[in-house]
Amino acid sequence: MEQLRATADATALMARILALLEANRLGAARQLLSAVRCLMPRSPVVAELAARIAAREGCPQPALDELDAAVAQFPDHAGLRKCRADLRLQTDDAIGALADAAEAVILDRSDPAAKALLGIVLLQHGRSG
Repeated sequence: MEQLRATADATALMARILALLEANRLGAARQLLSAVRCLMPRSPVVAELAARIAAREGCPQPALDELDAAVAQFPDHAGLRKCRADLRLQTDDAIGALADAAEAVILDRSDPAAKALLGIVLLQHGRSG
């Protein structure tokens, strides 16, 4: 019963972190992220949230480091690939973004967001090449 409660609390906290990110309340989001990491230390969703917070704080390298570690640990998680592709696109790493976006589509062929991201990356790569 205790495990179910911890999972539900972590899920609620993650939803709150997303809301705080959307409201640009990064300090509060980071504080809640610390609590979630205590409940769920190894989770692709938590890693993605941490990377999104770091990126919004203007720290792309720690965000990429977080995503690199998470992709190594959860190589079949398409959401991590999409997040890293988006961040790589923002940091002018077109080749890395292209590789991650393509991998996200391969991992989840039914995800329209992954396909759209791949299209955006291809367009951006075509403009710079």
